[in-house]
Amino acid sequence: MIIVIDDDDLFLDWMKNNPNGFVINAHRKPTSIYLKLHRSSCHTLHDQSVMNWTRDYLKACASRQNELVDWCHYWFQSPPKECSFCFRNDPIKK
Repeated sequence: MIIVIDDDDLFLDWMKNNPNGFVINAHRKPTSIYLKLHRSSCHTLHDQSVMNWTRDYLKACASRQNELVDWCHYWFQSPPKECSFCFRNDPIKK
């Protein structure tokens, strides 16, 4: 698992090299209020118009979904919310 802040190149490179991975998008100072879980293939993470992926937001990236879910529970005592696009037909198993 990696946490990316202020390094768009690292984030985009991780996404390219981990097409089956998972990403938590959170505010720069994360709280339980906004922890969004995405698949690294999610179209919302590949919007070419976005220029600063990691300036205002933190990206937690991992190859396994449960690693990020566990991270959220450990640090924020809350599960992440699923992206409505990439988890539409495949919800996190509670």
